[in-house]
Amino acid sequence: MQPPIAGRPGGGLSRDAWSVVGIHALFIAGVGLSTTFVSVFLFRHGGGLAIVARYHVALFMAFPLGALVAGYVAARSDRIVALRWGVGLHAAFFLGVLALGTRAPGFIWPLGALLGLGMGFYYLGCSVLMLDATEPAGAHRLVAAIDQARLAGMTITPFLAGWAVDRLPGGHGYRAIFAASVVLFIAAVAFSSRVRRSDAGAVALPLRTALLGSPEPRWRAYMVAQGWRGVRDGVFLFLAGVLVFERARSEWQLGLFALGTGALTWLATAWVARRAEPARHRSLLTFGVAGSVMAAATLAIIPGWPGIVAFGVLESASLPLVAVPFSSVSYVLAGNRDRRRGLGHMVARELPLNLGRLAGVAVLLAALQWIRHPAAVPAVLAGLGLANLAALWVLRRGVV
Repeated sequence: MQPPIAGRPGGGLSRDAWSVVGIHALFIAGVGLSTTFVSVFLFRHGGGLAIVARYHVALFMAFPLGALVAGYVAARSDRIVALRWGVGLHAAFFLGVLALGTRAPGFIWPLGALLGLGMGFYYLGCSVLMLDATEPAGAHRLVAAIDQARLAGMTITPFLAGWAVDRLPGGHGYRAIFAASVVLFIAAVAFSSRVRRSDAGAVALPLRTALLGSPEPRWRAYMVAQGWRGVRDGVFLFLAGVLVFERARSEWQLGLFALGTGALTWLATAWVARRAEPARHRSLLTFGVAGSVMAAATLAIIPGWPGIVAFGVLESASLPLVAVPFSSVSYVLAGNRDRRRGLGHMVARELPLNLGRLAGVAVLLAALQWIRHPAAVPAVLAGLGLANLAALWVLRRGVV
């Protein structure tokens, strides 16, 4: 296992730990500034929701491949190298969008694959860093600091991006925020040099574990639950932003929506973080899944802005109640004493999640292309929302 980076004698975060927080803050600022608006940009110039869904199909196909290669890199060299490659691939993606401009919808497959690879690299590297930090005293301070950086970035930066796009017409706003993201990613790569490389030796990444995980029953149940969670997650990751823009035709309105829902998620996460002991995972998941099912149902039952706002409120409040226990359970089951085992599990958990995401987006695409009834898409969204019930059932029976 890699040596821990969190904590130091006397309390507080070490220099390396603060460097990781800084890298994550810069990265999330870049992601928050532009990722939501990439979907809107494709929607605006590509002809609708179907092209956004296809872009995410490419992304979700490449994500596990990126995680697998990143696992090999982390095993043979260092987890900060995987993290650095992930940030660099994000920068390359936005440089590509900048270069293509309004022609970007014609290149959704390579663009989606490039971003998916970048996400696989970054989040695998980040997961290994978090896994390394779960055991030593003071690790919880690193987890809390990174989480606060993520929530701050995802709350504030979309609002700033919406303001910029609204104030700079003629496509200049989009170019400005994409360029700003590239600058932030380059700064994150430069900042990563502050993190000292591990002196742990290279190990082999166990391919069977990386692809399938452990045969241990609780981990297998967790993998099945991850797949069901992905069925819902794949569509709802991008749906809210597109729906708000489709209704308002205003990036400024989308920025305000992101600010409000992000602030609510921030508060809900802070509340959950103080109550996320393993003994409470079952109750947190139950309430979170109930809220997520109701959020999806509002889109089918309540038309127009009231339904979108109700969805945003319910989704933002319930998301942390599902995400925090899911994440905590994975680190507990993966263990942190055997570096090879931990790496394999961190890679493996991405495969069912992204297969589920692909299945969910495929169902949405089928509804968009082959079912012309106006109630088809709302009904599909309500149905996809039920996938979290299956995830909860599997977790309650076999994990928590």
